Amino acid sequence: MEVMAAIIVASALIEAGWTFSPRVAAGIAFGLALVFLGFHDLRTGRLPDAVTLPLLVAGLGFSFVAGPVSPVESAAGAVLGGGGAWLVGVAYQRCRGTDGLGLGDVKLIAGLGAWIGVGALPLMILMASGGALAVLAGAGIARGSIARNARISFGPFLALAGWVAWIAGL
Repeated sequence: MEVMAAIIVASALIEAGWTFSPRVAAGIAFGLALVFLGFHDLRTGRLPDAVTLPLLVAGLGFSFVAGPVSPVESAAGAVLGGGGAWLVGVAYQRCRGTDGLGLGDVKLIAGLGAWIGVGALPLMILMASGGALAVLAGAGIARGSIARNARISFGPFLALAGWVAWIAGL
């Protein structure tokens, strides 16, 4: 985990031209929160409100200070990202009779939307979903089949895709 934290710090500094600024400080905090959330979801299958909700608030607040996206883009990313994810979760639950997307994922997507803005959300969701599907397919190939009720923690994929989107300025 320490290596990942160091990589996040270094990539935030490189992205900012190696000068310390409010954006670099925010990037370090954002990246470390995503590392924590990704590993926590892998271990427990949960994304705690104690981290996802402050991530959302910090993303909205940062947009007013020095964010790469405007406050309007940040708010739209949070509302449309979180709202869209919630609707997908509700639709899946009604169609399949079981949860497919947890509320922690919904809150993380809302938080990521606040940090990266509404314009980067589709690509971020595509990267996260594609990564999760690739891992699930690889596991299925290794085992010879994929169970109909196979579960995978989506938080690590969201965290990585959100970080890539933020660093790349998508």
